[in-house]
This record gives sequence, structure tokens and C-alpha cells, in this order.
Amino acid sequence: MFATTAMRRDIGKGAALFHASVQDIGCGAHICNDLQVMARSRRLSKGEVDLRLGNGKRVATEVVRLVHLVVSDHVRIDLKECYYIPRMIQNIISIPILDNEGYEFSIIQNCFYPTA
Repeated sequence: MFATTAMRRDIGKGAALFHASVQDIGCGAHICNDLQVMARSRRLSKGEVDLRLGNGKRVATEVVRLVHLVVSDHVRIDLKECYYIPRMIQNIISIPILDNEGYEFSIIQNCFYPTA
């Protein structure tokens, strides 16, 4: 999987994690740098997941967790496999994964808008 950053969004109020994240059209994983927002978890075996940055550099992760994002009164997103990487500066939400899981959203003028 490759973790890269792409576009930012401005959707007003919502979950702190969502607003502190980059929504990425090229990333193959959800990535979070804060264990406190993560729900259920499981430890990964060494070498079970190989995450790499866009420059090819490997990034270590030991935990995969569920993250519930309440973006607004009408929109909730569950990141089913979110990898905890404490050294990441930005959280990353993968647009292709959300799309594959059936979430609906719009991208207008480089802004990401999840819908109910």
C-alpha cells in the first residue's frame, strides 16, 4: 500500500479527526496518528502490513483499529481498517476505500464533501 497526500477539504463543522485529515485519492489505507480516537483494535504481526510513503520509504504500524467519524448531524463514516502510525504528521482518509465501501461524496473545486 502507498500512503501519499493529495487534496484537502473545507466542509465546516464535523469530527476533529476528519478536519485534521487529508482526504487522499491515491492512498490505499486509512492512517491515524491518535490512538484515543480509535475504537476496537487488533495487533498486527511483524510484517503483516507493509505501508510505504509516496517516496517509497517504509512506515511501521503495529495496530489496526476501527474509527467512527461523526462528520455532521447527518453524516457518519466508519473507517473499518485504520492503521495507527504515531509518526505521521497528518491523518489520511482514503477516498478509494470509502468509495469501495459504498460511501457517497462529492469533490467540488478540490474540496471533499461526504453526503448522507
